[in-house]
Amino acid sequence: METRTVSTVFRQAKSQSVLIAIAVLWATGVALFFLFAPTYETAFASYGPDTPASEVARTEIRGHATGLEVNGPHIIFVLSIPILFALLPLAFQRHRRAALLGVAALTLCFCSLGALSVGVFYLPGALLLLLAAATTQAESERVV
Repeated sequence: METRTVSTVFRQAKSQSVLIAIAVLWATGVALFFLFAPTYETAFASYGPDTPASEVARTEIRGHATGLEVNGPHIIFVLSIPILFALLPLAFQRHRRAALLGVAALTLCFCSLGALSVGVFYLPGALLLLLAAATTQAESERVV
């Protein structure tokens, strides 16, 4: 059986907290980017039945819009879900490893559901949560 010193346990807890903090910051950065960065383009094209094919392919870009402008305020809730998932393990002191595994699985589900839009951008946060779970001691291994 492996013996662990108190300083080793504190170092692991610190690295786990740092990984959780990075996951929260990553999810927050992704959400802010998709809320306020000009990620949408508006374009205009006009053509009639007599327009040649070379002219149909031309479009005029009119401007850019943010995710908040295009989708409305409800997008704030959708983009904040991974942030809340990343914060959730901090509420569990005793069963943090289980909480980390659970929210990592939920974040991976969010990534797969939104894979064609914003989901893949939250994948690093999910991987950070899995790494934090891997560095966390199980309840049965803790030094009392």
